[in-house]
Amino acid sequence: MLYNGTNSTKCLKCSPQFLLTNQSTCVRISPLCLQYSPNGNCLLCDANFTVSSGICVLKDSSNTSQKFDPLCARFNNTKCIKCSFGAYFNANKICILGNPLCKEINNVGVCLSCFPGYVLKDGNCFTQAINLDPNCNTFEGSRCIRCSRGAAFDSNGRCIVMDPNCK
Repeated sequence: MLYNGTNSTKCLKCSPQFLLTNQSTCVRISPLCLQYSPNGNCLLCDANFTVSSGICVLKDSSNTSQKFDPLCARFNNTKCIKCSFGAYFNANKICILGNPLCKEINNVGVCLSCFPGYVLKDGNCFTQAINLDPNCNTFEGSRCIRCSRGAAFDSNGRCIVMDPNCK
């Protein structure tokens, strides 16, 4: 994990197949997109695909409305009927990724459960906020002096779990 030394909660570099956003978080990218804008919209697609509304769509002169959905897990002919893990249908029936901290989401992207180190509140996952830091490896009295593996100090001196897709 590569994090900024002055603010350990800001990711500087993401794992392959993830894009570093302007908010210093990692989001999954489409394998069909060759170039992204800073906000995550696709600018350039692989051969046989073209950009439409920030996503890659299949070039097909006989049916220009046929879209390729890289986050679709199951198709029925050309229609996506099931999204991949962590994705859900948007209003246009295209699969989009939900909150990467969610372990399970419903069909509209609301978190139902969170990965370890995060708590569920109002349909989203957040770092745990309890008196004793659950992500601390070594305490000196009640003060954490060393975070557990995969966690780092935030600006308040608490250990937070880092984005597993940041390297």
